[in-house]
Amino acid sequence: MTPSSLRDAAMFVYEGFLNDPYLWGGSGIDGVDCSGLAQEGTRAVGLTEREKDYTAHALLNVKFKDLPRAHLESELRRGMWVFWANPDGSIRHVEIVWAVFPDRVLTIGASGGGSRTVDRAEAKRTDARVKIRRITPGWVAAVDPFPA
Repeated sequence: MTPSSLRDAAMFVYEGFLNDPYLWGGSGIDGVDCSGLAQEGTRAVGLTEREKDYTAHALLNVKFKDLPRAHLESELRRGMWVFWANPDGSIRHVEIVWAVFPDRVLTIGASGGGSRTVDRAEAKRTDARVKIRRITPGWVAAVDPFPA
C-alpha cells in the first residue's frame, strides 16, 4: 500500500513498532518510550526534527503549543496525539489515535514501563511494549500534528 497522506505514512511507521519493547528514553530500534514513538512517525515524514528529542510534556507545550487542542473523545481522529498529565499538570504520557469507532477510540502507544524499564528483560517482565488498546480515561488534551 502506498500512503496517500503524511498521516497515512506516519501511521504505517507507528504500526511497524507494534510489540517492540518499551524502553525509558528509547527512540529507535532497541525500543521506544511514548514520546519516542510519537516522534518516530513525524520524523519519518519531516514534521519533527531528527536531531531533537522531546518529552511528552515538551511535545504538547513547546513543539506543538500553537496547535488547537481537543478535549472530547468525539473530536479525536486517526493520527492525533493524546496526552495524560500528572496531578501537578505536567504532561507524563502520549499515545497516538489508531482508530475511532462509534463506541470506542483505540490508541497505539508505548506503555507499561517506567523509568526502571531500561532493558529488554525488564520490558518483557512487565509486558512493557508498543500496543494497541482502548483509550485510557483521564487524558487531558489532544493535538493533530498533521497538516489538514
